[in-house]
Amino acid sequence: MTEPNPLETVEYEVSPVAGFKSGDALGNLHVIVEAGGCSHPGKIRDCNEDHFMICRIRRQMDLLSTNVPEEDVPRHAEWDGYILAVADGLGGHSAGERASQLALKKGLDLVLAQANWALMLNDEEESRLIARMREYFSEIDKCLNQEVEIDPALKGMATTLTVAYTVGLRAFLLHVGDSRIYRLRSGRLEQLTRDHTVAQGMLDAGQITADQLRHHARRHVLTNVLSGRPGDVVPDISSFQLQHGDRLLLCSDGLNEMLPDDAIATILLQHPDPDDAANALVQEANNRGGRDNITAVVANYTVEAPGMKT
Repeated sequence: MTEPNPLETVEYEVSPVAGFKSGDALGNLHVIVEAGGCSHPGKIRDCNEDHFMICRIRRQMDLLSTNVPEEDVPRHAEWDGYILAVADGLGGHSAGERASQLALKKGLDLVLAQANWALMLNDEEESRLIARMREYFSEIDKCLNQEVEIDPALKGMATTLTVAYTVGLRAFLLHVGDSRIYRLRSGRLEQLTRDHTVAQGMLDAGQITADQLRHHARRHVLTNVLSGRPGDVVPDISSFQLQHGDRLLLCSDGLNEMLPDDAIATILLQHPDPDDAANALVQEANNRGGRDNITAVVANYTVEAPGMKT
């Protein structure tokens, strides 16, 4: 067994408090987003194969000069979207680390290469966005396969990828593997993703109980993952409408393996600041054993009307 990693070595990246006003996309409503993340190798493993990312993408217009009447054209407009992502690599040390890094890098490259960032959504644009999301996962899978062809030492590398994309009041969830997305709403914690594991499949089929699932030997055997095998990956994609006060948690299984849902909910409620919450979740997972890499990303969503104080 390796020496435990001291908690002073926590790797964390924190985004500053970041709000956006999405203008016409929400009519008279503003959505303010605050997000932060924390990742740690845990107390057993030397290498951290988890990676996370928090991104804001923005489209902005400033009218510099015109003789069109002021009431006919906006002088300023902004539309923002947020991307939260967690990837948990597997394949051993450098291979798993490379897989999760590459998944996030390639995903961001694909977003940046897309001229239309889908920051103003109608039904038609939402359908196109979902189709693009599926294509992105396929492209990431191909990228992993190409990397293995370049460096055969990486053969067997794979990664989970769990993403929340929010624009205005709309949230889109993309998911392969056993990293998770939770939503805390009105004090109630709900798991929004389904683990792609053999044990979860057995639970769905009624072959085991929920209590048996938590300690089942095959709870870590993945059935759907970005693995560099073309055609295998099938992401779950869902969406929902954000409400004022919603909080999202994205985490690797190193967190929820150590912390049951009630402990996660308690920590989130005790730490309203997303940076504090992410760090507290990782700290407590380490306190309870830290048997795997641990990553948490927390985001708060505040919905305001003009002049409204929250």
